Amino acid sequence: MDFTLKTYRSLISALKDTSVPFIGFSELVSGGNDRFIVLRHDVDRRPENALAMAVAEAGEGIRASYHFRAFSIMAGERIISDIAALGHEVAYHYEDLSAVSRGRQTGTGEVDNETVSMAIERFRNNLGELRRICPADVISMHGSPLSAVDNRQLWKYHDYHTEGIVCEPYFDVDVSRILYLTDTGRRWDGGESSIRDRGISGGDGEGPYSYAGWKAKPLRGSLMDMTPGGVALRRSINVRTTEELIAAVQRSELPSGLILNTHPQRWTDSLFPWATELILQNLKNQVKKRVNRSKNLS
Repeated sequence: MDFTLKTYRSLISALKDTSVPFIGFSELVSGGNDRFIVLRHDVDRRPENALAMAVAEAGEGIRASYHFRAFSIMAGERIISDIAALGHEVAYHYEDLSAVSRGRQTGTGEVDNETVSMAIERFRNNLGELRRICPADVISMHGSPLSAVDNRQLWKYHDYHTEGIVCEPYFDVDVSRILYLTDTGRRWDGGESSIRDRGISGGDGEGPYSYAGWKAKPLRGSLMDMTPGGVALRRSINVRTTEELIAAVQRSELPSGLILNTHPQRWTDSLFPWATELILQNLKNQVKKRVNRSKNLS
């Protein structure tokens, strides 16, 4: 059965057998990593699931990267502290622009200067709360799929690097030769069910020149400005289930640089929460598909 902690243990066991080192994003952007695996976990809900994954990884000597939303920081201080104590990287999973712009933005997602200022203040406050618990120099965008606002637009007006941040994976990691896979949609090939956790390639009208004037500009080759080579790499790997992903790992079909993004609330051995998440995710997938179709038609 997929998306259980037992299945996840099988995945990290297969990855460990490759002898490729597990690192965090802070190590990745420091350079000198020819072969690596980054396990990124977006803690959107159920922080206790994240702790179970963190314990399983630490038991295998594996370092991962845990990204916490603001409400999880407030409610899960002890869990965050425990995860950091296990040696894992801790990051802020920000959604400040969409949070403060509710009821303030237009249908096109445009925001005014007051909204931007409020979002920057909220970002600093939440990052400060996280840093009160443990060090944090990595951030990542939360998609906020029901909002017209893309949280990454905040960096059009403010450079997060001035806040002591070394990496925002959508901006600062060149994925031209790195495979980025996410379990968004409760499957590893769920692009049609993803609103924002996907690559943006030049030629879509959002290439490098569209970032002119941004305070923080994405690297060429990053998920915000993908190269043709990066797009081709993502399309060359077709896995849907974790069993298929494990098989691809065992057949050495994956590149030497790998980023796997999971959402811990989906991964549990408890039947009722597992079934509840399955039903809710299927409903969310249908909504997201409709949103994507409406964007394509507009």
